Amino acid sequence: EMIKFLAQYGTVTQIILTKTDDLSARELQNKLLEINTIAQVTANLYSHVLTTSSIKKSGLKELRISILESIGKV
Repeated sequence: EMIKFLAQYGTVTQIILTKTDDLSARELQNKLLEINTIAQVTANLYSHVLTTSSIKKSGLKELRISILESIGKV
């Protein structure tokens, strides 16, 4: 619902899944498929979903890069 609301106003949106260490590989894959399906039909939504885990320290570099790119610093 929030994605649709933001799209109405032309807001570009990036989906970031946090705490992915709480999901099994299969659960994460299913969640990514679900989100990618929504992304394909929603305007102003980056098609690439970022995933992060502070416990495993994964995805944090990619998140930082994405933030810098969004503000034109990369």
